[in-house]
Amino acid sequence: MRRFGTLLWASVVLVTGTAGLTLIVAPAPASADGRLDDGRLDLVPDSDPTALLLLHRAETAAYAVPFTGVRYLATWCPRGTTSAIADVSHVPGVGTTVSVRQTGADALGAGSAGHIVRGPGRERALTEGLVARNFRVVLAGMDKVAGRSAAIVEARQPVTDAVVARMWLDTETGLVLRQEVFDSHGAVVRADGFLAIKVDRPVRAGSPAPPTEPPVAPDALAAGNTGIWTAPAELPYALRLYQLRQFDHPSGMIVHASYSDGLSTASVFVQRGRLDPQALTGYTRVRYGDASVYVYDGTPRRVMWAADGSIYTILTDGPEEMIQAVVTALPSDTGDDGVLDRMGRGLARVGSWFNPFG
Repeated sequence: MRRFGTLLWASVVLVTGTAGLTLIVAPAPASADGRLDDGRLDLVPDSDPTALLLLHRAETAAYAVPFTGVRYLATWCPRGTTSAIADVSHVPGVGTTVSVRQTGADALGAGSAGHIVRGPGRERALTEGLVARNFRVVLAGMDKVAGRSAAIVEARQPVTDAVVARMWLDTETGLVLRQEVFDSHGAVVRADGFLAIKVDRPVRAGSPAPPTEPPVAPDALAAGNTGIWTAPAELPYALRLYQLRQFDHPSGMIVHASYSDGLSTASVFVQRGRLDPQALTGYTRVRYGDASVYVYDGTPRRVMWAADGSIYTILTDGPEEMIQAVVTALPSDTGDDGVLDRMGRGLARVGSWFNPFG
């Protein structure tokens, strides 16, 4: 993934005064056809240059800005609502620590209500870089979140121009202070943001950008090598593969593929075995198209099913329609439900690895 250059971002100046906050954007280098000349030819046309620059700043801030704060999270799905409030602390180069204060409807699932420590901000920075590749982004005004000035950036569907997300970006640091994600009908499916936040030390210009990940080829983890699964490079709803790995677990080898469109993420876990429905406490059996699956409506949403001698698990913060499309694009349930105790010690617990506040 190519990134905006330093020269391009340096053209943005934030000015505060009695009348409020103004964004001044100097003309950015342009190509012969008038497009932003930052080397990224895969951006959605007609995006607001100022919004693009603010998104790039947010991408860097997710990796480089230290903070402590209190965040809320609420998600909506056809079977109910979940919510949580947590204390969050991020130290660049170390990771993010989350301590859940309060949850509603078992929002975070079993095993997730303590401290969650995640990597040094790389995943969020990488996925935010996908927003401009999948959506038209525009500057939609100014606001305040947790007492801090914020620029509102909207992400819109390129064809319908429907708003799919709003992001409130801190004008001082670039951090995402608040975010709302909508489904195709305009209903809010996820909302999260800071109730309070403190930046622990001043952020200096030229803070290090998040490290890039090399492109992931669809056959990077071939079924011939693992005996499990080959991850596709892209799934429905413009979900792009950005991380692929395999790891040993006491219950057997697990393949983990991470996808994102920049706004929502979907982690696909695959492990050899057969599914034991009796071990899935709290799950509801539903049908997505021709697939019979088990759904846990916490945060993240968890979907499990068996197909072709393997157990598939999806962890996602995406809307219901995205989940259904992803499930139907993957191998379908064969109806071969058997008993495998190791499943309960492996994929049934992957919900505790997902940090919804990251």
